[in-house]
Amino acid sequence: MNYGVGERIELNYNVACLRAAAGDAAERGLGNSGVGLKWRFLESADSHLTASVAPQFEFRTPGSDAARRGLADDENTFILPLQLAWDSGWLAVCVEAGRTFPSKTAGGWFGGLAAGRQLTERVSLGADLHGGWDGQGRSESLVLRAGARIGLSGGHMLLLSAGRELRNRHAPRATLMSYVGWQLSL
Repeated sequence: MNYGVGERIELNYNVACLRAAAGDAAERGLGNSGVGLKWRFLESADSHLTASVAPQFEFRTPGSDAARRGLADDENTFILPLQLAWDSGWLAVCVEAGRTFPSKTAGGWFGGLAAGRQLTERVSLGADLHGGWDGQGRSESLVLRAGARIGLSGGHMLLLSAGRELRNRHAPRATLMSYVGWQLSL
């Protein structure tokens, strides 16, 4: 859920419905929740450049046993990303870098590159490459995804994404990571 406050601030809350399958067995549950805000502190019409910071606090969702079952981290984490975006009208590119501050384990770094293009008035496509590094700079994970935003009637939007882990230092790589979302603009 996102809520805009003025022209440059967006408040948000998110929680994921998780499913992890191994062979015939599957675990399901609510992942950790996140609350945060995004502040776009630079917006230049001349250079088509924007910059924002989006601090978020992630915590165990009350009533969820996903951490006990290995679906979610069993700790609280403060996440501090910085995002730079450039939009030419034909192509949009975003670079993100940030740091994580977990409550029980060592923190790390993350970063990514995303690009997208508006195909029609209602459809845009994009792809991103996102990685994580431990506090010593060793690669922890690398994910490649592609997705679409499809505008529906009445301010509704369908959000779709699919991808896979290219690297995971701590667990078997996920061969399919998918996301389906619905956005309503009021």
